[in-house]
Amino acid sequence: KPYILSGADDRTVKIWDYQTKSIVHSLEGHSHNICAVLFHPKLPLICSASEDGTVRLWQSTTYRAETTLNYGMERAWALAATRETTKLAIGFDEGCVVVELGSDDAVVSMDGTG
Repeated sequence: KPYILSGADDRTVKIWDYQTKSIVHSLEGHSHNICAVLFHPKLPLICSASEDGTVRLWQSTTYRAETTLNYGMERAWALAATRETTKLAIGFDEGCVVVELGSDDAVVSMDGTG
C-alpha cells in the first residue's frame, strides 16, 4: 500500500496514504514526543521510538498495539531493521539494544559501561 509513517511532538504515530495525502490511522500510547518510526521490512509491524524511553510495536494491518519495550536507557531516538532478520536495533541516550522480535530479549546491548 502507498503508506508512509510520521511521528511527532503530539505523541502520535500517523499512517498516511501519500497518494491521497490523507491520514489512514493515528496510533496513540506514547507519553512523550516520538523520535523515530518505521515499518519493519520483514514482519507486519510498525515500530515507534519515543522520548518517554519506550519503543512500541503495533500490528501493521489492524493497527493494534502489540507490546511496549523499555530497557531503562532513557530516551529512544533511533530504529533500524533489515529484511533478512526479525531483529530490531534501538538507539537510546545511554546506549543501544538489538532485540529479537518475538522474544523481546536483547541479543546485543551496549551502554556507557561497555
